[in-house]
Amino acid sequence: ILFMCLPTSAESETTATAAARSGLTVVDVTSGDPERSAALAAALAKDGAAYVDLAVSGGPGAAAVPQRRITRDL
Repeated sequence: ILFMCLPTSAESETTATAAARSGLTVVDVTSGDPERSAALAAALAKDGAAYVDLAVSGGPGAAAVPQRRITRDL
């Protein structure tokens, strides 16, 4: 399992594609571009890897608050 929380979609794409292999599950909590995340999921699937876009609500300003909400796009 590769768990990522990176600054942008560009870093997510670089990191995930470098690690891609059959059986890998990538969990991405990066505040990235949804269309780029979908494209990354498709690219990883070609290598036999799974991709989970796990959004964290609230953005950087809410990070100081101890309560967080995580949602999963299916």
